[in-house]
Amino acid sequence: MGVKLKDIASEAGVSISTVSRILSGDTSRKSNKQTIYKVKKVANDLGYFEIKANILSSQTKSGVNIGCVFTSDHESFVSPFFSQILSGIQEELFNNVYNLDCHFFTFNLNELSVEGALNDIALDGAVILGRTNLDTIGELKRRIPNLVYCGINQMDQGIDEVCCSAYEGVMKEISYLKELNHTQ
Repeated sequence: MGVKLKDIASEAGVSISTVSRILSGDTSRKSNKQTIYKVKKVANDLGYFEIKANILSSQTKSGVNIGCVFTSDHESFVSPFFSQILSGIQEELFNNVYNLDCHFFTFNLNELSVEGALNDIALDGAVILGRTNLDTIGELKRRIPNLVYCGINQMDQGIDEVCCSAYEGVMKEISYLKELNHTQ
């Protein structure tokens, strides 16, 4: 069983999203030097870097490039919802790649254009995280063969989706209040 980001976070006394940002090299939110050192030391002590090195050691054509593409400033590493999803994606990839050589990348399209973000890396698949528009989905579909959208509401754009439906949630809440005879 591999080292999980939540294990590192618990041991270091920081959030999972902080661990994810530090270990992936994301600089969208700064951490102080002591926190960065502590997270990397705990990760090293728990064997995280050895596991990651084994997964990323070979740059062969048999490998697979997977990306997470954040499409909004509001839905990024700072979002508790999306930081947990990113953490889960990373954990599942690192714990279940078996014999695949998996390379994991994270992009924030507000910092880079789709073209700029994907020029140097050919992704085999990606998860789109956050609110986006049809043009961005169309551009990503042209560049990445396998896409999954993960967000709050359905996009219905011919790609797989994992959604937390805000509309359905609100409707269930209203129905529940009606059952309790609340009228206002």
